[in-house]
Amino acid sequence: MLENPSLSTARTLAEEATGRGLTPHDLRTTACGLIPKMHALLMAAGEARSVSFLAHAHMLHEITNALGSGGGWEMTVLARDGEALIVFTKSERHDDLLHLV
Repeated sequence: MLENPSLSTARTLAEEATGRGLTPHDLRTTACGLIPKMHALLMAAGEARSVSFLAHAHMLHEITNALGSGGGWEMTVLARDGEALIVFTKSERHDDLLHLV
């Protein structure tokens, strides 16, 4: 699910994440190998109910195509000012017929 909520312009997305109790992996400086790195962090999540990332908003199309369909995670995105906070929450669904993340 993609969202574009009206966030306070005084708060960065990192501050917004902290206010929501999240500690996102900051991947804003990662371009090459972004998807494999995100996938590895999701697979290493263990018992965590959610995993969050900060990334450049222009990478959302690639991230959504690679990680945003099916699987054991539901993806929520907050985007603003060229940046994105991507939150993956473990899904209660068990219908992963395509074996995606």
